[in-house]
Order: sequence, then C-alpha cells, then structure tokens
Amino acid sequence: MNRGFNRIITTALSVAALSLGLQAQIPSETFDKVYRLDATRPMVLEFHDVDGRLRLSSSPDATVSVKITKETKTRDVKRAERLLRDTKVEVDQRGNTLVVRIQYPRFRGIFFWLGDYDRVRVSSEITVPAGALVKASLVDGSIVGEDMRGEFDLKVVDGDIRLDRIAGNLKASATDGTIDVAGDFRSLSLRSVDGDITVHPSAASVMVSDWELRTIDGDIEVVLPAGFAAEVTVQTSDGRLDSDYPASPLKRSGRKYYALTIGGGGKTFDIRTTDGDITLRKR
Repeated sequence: MNRGFNRIITTALSVAALSLGLQAQIPSETFDKVYRLDATRPMVLEFHDVDGRLRLSSSPDATVSVKITKETKTRDVKRAERLLRDTKVEVDQRGNTLVVRIQYPRFRGIFFWLGDYDRVRVSSEITVPAGALVKASLVDGSIVGEDMRGEFDLKVVDGDIRLDRIAGNLKASATDGTIDVAGDFRSLSLRSVDGDITVHPSAASVMVSDWELRTIDGDIEVVLPAGFAAEVTVQTSDGRLDSDYPASPLKRSGRKYYALTIGGGGKTFDIRTTDGDITLRKR
C-alpha cells in the first residue's frame, strides 16, 4: 500500500517537474534600445499598442529608452517561437519624433490571429526627456507613469491610467477604466466611460486654462491643496455632491448643478458625472 502510494507521489512529482521544465524553456524576447534626440527642438513620443502595459518615466537627458518585453502564454515551444517572431516592435524616428508601435500576428492579413493572440503579452517601459509631448494609445491595456514633466495625451480602452508626480499639461481618456492622477498640473482634461476619476493637484498647480473632468457611470474625487483658487461648477445626474467647500445649488430639475468659489475664484474647473457621486476634499 505504501509502495503504491509512493509510486503515485513520485510520478506526480516527475510530471510536475517536467511541466516546470517545459515552462522554463518557453522563450521570451526583449527589445532594448536608446534613441538620441535634439534637446534644442520640441520632442515627441508616439506609442500604440493592443493588449499591453506601458510604464512611463523620466529620462535624465535628451534620449528615449525603449524596453519592450514579449512573453508567451503557451507551452508549445514552436508556437511560442512563432508568436514571438510575428509579434513585432516597430520604431520609426523622424527627426525629433519617435513612433513606437506593437504589431501582432494577423489572420489573412486582416484580423488578429484570435487563437493565439491572447497568448502573447507585451510590457513596455519607456523613458522620456523632460518637456516632451507624449501621445500614447492602448486597447485592452494600462498606462502607468511617474516623475515626468511635459505634455501628455493618453488614451486607453479597457484599462486604467495611473500617474504620479506629473508636471505640465494632461489630457487623458479611459473607456471601461479608471483615471488616477496626481501632480503639478497646468491644463487638465480627463474623460472616463464606466470608470472613476481621482485627481490630486499639488500646491504648485497653476490653472493656465479651464479644467474639466467628465465621467459616465463613475465617481469623481478631487483633493485640492491649500491656496487653490478656481470657480468650480459641478453637475451630476444620478448622484450626490460631498464637499468640504460651501456649494450653492443652481438647479434641481432632473440634473443637479452646484457652483463653488474656491480661494477667491479664477479659471473654471468644470466637473460632471452621469450616474456617479462627486467628492471635493481639502488637503
């Protein structure tokens, strides 16, 4: 009885070890390259991916570092090698503009190879010089960034955007995802569908233009620093306003409108949500 049980355990361990060995043999590929730009001219990074993750950070000089890792999810080594080969990293440098695009295997040149498509995951890490314009779009992906200064135009579908210690102009949109940002903002425009928005402007933020936050089927939370000044307008259809600042209701027919003067007033900070709550907090 014991010998039979021991044989079963030994066999199971052997199968598990073989499985782990096969998984360890599954290949992955990393694209790693540095591109030099002209610091005296405007710098632009464009990034496009489907089903990937993008991490942005600051470059110490006028260079863009691009590191992209492709990993397979299949145990079939030949298939994994084919998927890695057919998932291509395309980088096009045109003067001071760098365009990075991830191309996935296609079926008959039109559609994604659905049988294998979800078996490749791409993770991108890119460093960008201060002051650059960053334009990034992802489908079924996420964007994370920190310690950056410049102008940002970010779009995701079925994913989140999370930025910390960002300085400059920010425009971002997420479909079926959340937006969570903090930093020294100058211009700010955030839009989300089926997702929450959280904003933490720093004390160094300056409204050089009107700001706007919009979400459908999501909550909005804004935490303002001491000394912040703006004319805040709030609108919610099916939600409530929870504010540390005095708010004057403007209209109560269908939608709910409120007006708030913060820090003596200034530019307009327009906050709107459909089917969600709005929270304004003092830091």
